[in-house]
Amino acid sequence: MTVDNMGLHDTIVVAINDSRLRFLVIQRLKDLRVDFVVRNPNDPICGVARSVLTDDASGTIPHLVGIESTDSIEDALIAALTLLRGIERPNTATIGIDPGMRFGLALLIDGAHILSSLALSPGDAARKTALWTSAIRKRFPYCSIVIRVGNGSRLFGALYLRSLKMIDNESPVELTDERNTTVNGADDCSSARLIALRGGVPVTDADMILEERDVYVRLLQKLFTKLTGSNGLSPRDAKRVIAGETSLLVLTRGRSSGKE
Repeated sequence: MTVDNMGLHDTIVVAINDSRLRFLVIQRLKDLRVDFVVRNPNDPICGVARSVLTDDASGTIPHLVGIESTDSIEDALIAALTLLRGIERPNTATIGIDPGMRFGLALLIDGAHILSSLALSPGDAARKTALWTSAIRKRFPYCSIVIRVGNGSRLFGALYLRSLKMIDNESPVELTDERNTTVNGADDCSSARLIALRGGVPVTDADMILEERDVYVRLLQKLFTKLTGSNGLSPRDAKRVIAGETSLLVLTRGRSSGKE
């Protein structure tokens, strides 16, 4: 019996013994809107499925993705989704970033879309990016990585680059022309996927320097209110963020839900 006539062509098999780990993996798959079925690790389906998530290392499942603990859920899911796309030995991982008041992120491996996400701030987007790059290095150590950032928002692009540099200074980053990446009805993640597919130019320190502009101050105040529910970002503090003397992370600490 084949994967196709069992209806498992685009389905991940969850064969996890640990009940808490299984629950958390299932919730994450639901969040991602990924089709899955739950089976025992000894079920014959595991022997023919394209991608099997399991904490049971005793068997000989062909397309097994091991998951040891809750700390490895994200990297295991990336590996499982990569297998589901028919990619067993990936060569290149590309992360597209669409900066703005809300960030779109997309992960492509060998040109195939693996995962998308939204982030509510530059710091949140940088942390999600670093989580993905860490997962790729863990699961696919010989896979090259490039991060491509759309150049449509100078302010939010620069703030993202500053945040990313603090937590992942290893991955190559490019600035990409994002013209014509936004189409009617498309979301931020769709734009991020298009950005990931375009070549760019390497980021320099100059790309993280911002001029002081009134429009930047207003945008930062608007984002601060969105993150904290407070109108408490003064023009002085906004200008300090623009100058790189502080960050939204510092200014929102203890006043928000941790999105920055």
